[in-house]
Amino acid sequence: MKKHLVVSMTLALSATQLFAFTPHINKGRIEEISVARACAEMKIPEAELKELNKNCFLYLDSTLYFPPTEIATEEKVPEIYKQTFEETTEVLYRVFIATKDEYAASTGKNYYNSFQKIYYVNGDSKGNLIFADYYHGDVDLKINSDSSYVIQRNLMPIIKNNKVAGIMYYGMETHSRYAHTDEYESILDLKSDHHTHRAVVFWSDDFSKIDLASGSAKSDIHIDCSKPLIDENDVFRYTIQNAFDKNPATSYVEDTKDDLMYISFGTKDDLRKIAIINGYAQNNDLYLKNNRVKKIGCDSYNEKEIKFEITDYFELQDSLLGYQIFEIKKIQNFSSQPSFYVEEIYKGVKYSDTCIAEVDYFYEKTGWLFGGVE
Repeated sequence: MKKHLVVSMTLALSATQLFAFTPHINKGRIEEISVARACAEMKIPEAELKELNKNCFLYLDSTLYFPPTEIATEEKVPEIYKQTFEETTEVLYRVFIATKDEYAASTGKNYYNSFQKIYYVNGDSKGNLIFADYYHGDVDLKINSDSSYVIQRNLMPIIKNNKVAGIMYYGMETHSRYAHTDEYESILDLKSDHHTHRAVVFWSDDFSKIDLASGSAKSDIHIDCSKPLIDENDVFRYTIQNAFDKNPATSYVEDTKDDLMYISFGTKDDLRKIAIINGYAQNNDLYLKNNRVKKIGCDSYNEKEIKFEITDYFELQDSLLGYQIFEIKKIQNFSSQPSFYVEEIYKGVKYSDTCIAEVDYFYEKTGWLFGGVE
């Protein structure tokens, strides 16, 4: 039986009650600090720290619109968390700003959303805004059509060779209500709880100068995947970043009807190997309680016929909590793609959730992308 912790359960409660502005942290040490200290350390004025930066609302959304009636809540002081790491002296500052819908409040629907901004600092550099989006937002993106979205976003640093080499944005979007059918191409688009889960990755040698805040930067990797299991108290506990965080104790966990899953990983380079740590690998007990992957199919793009086809099948060993590495075939008229689909599973003794602890990809030019195998 699946552990159903459904997103719709969160809609009746305030975002503050559920999430308390406490970010899900995959790595590093977290310390809550004051607004004054954050401004001093980042060398930015308080007014700048409190801005919503609506222009950043771009990378993962199906729409480019910021909720038109959403405003910062003046009576709540921003909550700020300083994130430091053992591997590097670089620092992230996570700023949580409470927002509310002016229009909704006037009609008696008064609750708070949590908007997160993340600044990067290296040494004496000024804080560089690298993320601004909802940590959790139950928002109306088009007030005139009354279309409700639940938006949940976060950021994970990718640390390689003792520095932040990459930034992963990840998150979910759930369309929970539609009002006007003439805005959509098909009635199939109107089904409730339409859910998307995705991530994008940016690589850089210096995140103190890169411009991610304008929303115009082009991502180096884009990832689409199956719907994850949602924990109502920690929304990112089982989401896709766990498959790339180099921590086998965390897992990406699906919430699909057939217990299968896919991860589509878009990048231009030719793939040579794929490495997977199967299941919920925190310990042997959790590993056996949950489903594990038995067989995957990797697809490639057939350039001649202009379509994707499964070109490799791999079977994973069970009861192995370390990396399993597979060679990817290079086929004529095909360009290698690192997308894979779970075809078969080993059943868990207690839960029907299928889990993957880690995934990494090896390319001839760059080696292992996330450095977990190394």
